[in-house]
Amino acid sequence: MVHHAHHHDADPALAAGGIPNVANEKAVEEALNTDRAVQDQSYVKQVLEAYVSNKKKQGDDGDEISKKLLWIEQRFPHFKKVVDQVTNENGLKSISAV
Repeated sequence: MVHHAHHHDADPALAAGGIPNVANEKAVEEALNTDRAVQDQSYVKQVLEAYVSNKKKQGDDGDEISKKLLWIEQRFPHFKKVVDQVTNENGLKSISAV
């Protein structure tokens, strides 16, 4: 199944105001690349927290997750504040490029 980035997917979790299953970077990227993310910072935070939690379950260590979050932050600089917040709250090191 080829997934094109047109956000017309009828994902039941999204329809219910939930968040998508963000098991990897691509899913995070798709979730943050939406109007909803731009308009709703708490949604962004939920997505990132779910992502961090999934990564921990997959056995990634803190440094690994920090690197991924940094990549997300560079990809979506307008969500930097939220990324930093999630990083701190999860006890991860912020390895900001700045």
